[in-house]
Amino acid sequence: MLTYNMTVYFAKPDALSGSLIDTLKEVRPTVFMAVPRIYEKMEEKMKALGASVGPISKKLATWAKEIGAQNSIAI
Repeated sequence: MLTYNMTVYFAKPDALSGSLIDTLKEVRPTVFMAVPRIYEKMEEKMKALGASVGPISKKLATWAKEIGAQNSIAI
């Protein structure tokens, strides 16, 4: 039998207004599950940040995403 020891944390009600990042910094999760809207908000912020960086940073980010995709586990 295989068992896991996990702790579940819930975000504050104002998570979409900005408190989620503070919760994530405090908790430092190894597994993160959320409703689709959370992932959409994360994607929006990442795209906005990506649009404001220089070409070297973009190249590094692209490389890191490729490595992450190669080593990720789809659940």
